[in-house]
Amino acid sequence: MRRIPSLNWLRVFEAAAQHESFARAAEQLHMSAAAVSQQVKALEGYLEQPLFVRGAHDVQLTDAGRAFLPTVRQAIGSIELRAATLFGNGSRSPITIRATLILACSWLAARVQEFSERHPQFSVRLLSDASAPATVGDDVELSVVFGDTEPGFVERDRLFGERLYPVGCAGLVENVSSPRDLLNHTLLEIADHRSGWGRLFDAYAIDAREARLMITDRTDVALALAAQGAGIALARAPATDEIVRRYHLRRCMEDVSVGGTESYYLTHRSWDDLSPGARELRDFLIHHAREVGRVEG
Repeated sequence: MRRIPSLNWLRVFEAAAQHESFARAAEQLHMSAAAVSQQVKALEGYLEQPLFVRGAHDVQLTDAGRAFLPTVRQAIGSIELRAATLFGNGSRSPITIRATLILACSWLAARVQEFSERHPQFSVRLLSDASAPATVGDDVELSVVFGDTEPGFVERDRLFGERLYPVGCAGLVENVSSPRDLLNHTLLEIADHRSGWGRLFDAYAIDAREARLMITDRTDVALALAAQGAGIALARAPATDEIVRRYHLRRCMEDVSVGGTESYYLTHRSWDDLSPGARELRDFLIHHAREVGRVEG
């Protein structure tokens, strides 16, 4: 089917359907009633179907018009939502922050929500490192990285490190009362993470060669497997706190944990290059990061 010659026909059709009046649709769209009628007629000609039954003072949708309307509304709404997400809404210039996926889904998501409630004049876009490089360019003002510095970003503020501790589903953790008991279970390991089971075993003088490992590539996947009873995973506080709660995972031993070797950093370009909103968000995140510093103790 050929493309609709004018997408404005769809906007006019939606407004006329909403008001059941060409005149009221014209007022909303700042057009003349004759222009609205003309564009609706052009759309009907293209579709080869009448969309309205014309009355003396109003119009009513035909069966074809009622069937077509939800699709048009969904399309228009999707475009408007995407435009607001990418470009902000009026004077609310968006602040774009990118973060590692695990942090974006937990600690950072909660902080962004709190910031948005306290500062409604700013609009925040939170993107994960999995998708951001493909969807945005230089508009990323702030970035939270784990370990390595973001290329091109010159400022770097440490937020917090991580605390590793074993978690599993209820049926497994009941059988773990000492660190050595971990060797009786499948241990879920992250392939490329520098801090893993080996670090925990070193802290408790356990020979890691005895461990039975299942390898995956992501912490969230390991925690999902643990929730299914596939083995015991390492939680990484504070980044995984929300995921641990969501999966109803239980801590194996309250007093068994070890600090990780790397930290989360908030990075950005020079202070002068940040928008006022990004400066506010940076200070807000650093302030709240101090509250979770205790997990590294």
